[in-house]
Amino acid sequence: MIAADDYVRGIQPGANEKTRYAQGVMFSMVDAEGRLIPEQRGERSIQPGPVVIRKGLDLERILLLLSTIYPSWDYRHGTYY
Repeated sequence: MIAADDYVRGIQPGANEKTRYAQGVMFSMVDAEGRLIPEQRGERSIQPGPVVIRKGLDLERILLLLSTIYPSWDYRHGTYY
């Protein structure tokens, strides 16, 4: 899922593309084999689950919207490094 840079640019007009990039949220919606993670159907502690890799602007809003499909998440901030 990708959100355009327009919103961040609008609230951080003095920032450049490099500093705005750090505001993004990153998460994985695929398992180790690259298959899309299935819906959890309201169950908790389901693995594999979506992985939050980097918190950022509007993380709470994104998780709120997706929590109806995925109530369980794995939080691994910094895994992409």
